[in-house]
Amino acid sequence: MARSDRMAVAESPRDPEARNDNFTGRQLEVISLIAAGRSNREIAAELGISVRTVRAHSDALRMKLGLVPRRRIPLEYRRQTGRDPFLSST
Repeated sequence: MARSDRMAVAESPRDPEARNDNFTGRQLEVISLIAAGRSNREIAAELGISVRTVRAHSDALRMKLGLVPRRRIPLEYRRQTGRDPFLSST
């Protein structure tokens, strides 16, 4: 496969239904709260979990999404799944 072909495949939208199966309900909540601009401390308080657990969810999301910076998790999630976490309500 030529480099340009690989680039096209890497940039093509992925099947939203197939990608959504890779995320837990809690991870989807964390993505939505990150998209809403919440800090780790605010997310922890809202979900009733520790800040350390929020960081663990963020780390797992970063791994699933390709090691993107935390602030880019919602954008990368939207790019890969076609779902908009900015419109989610928790």
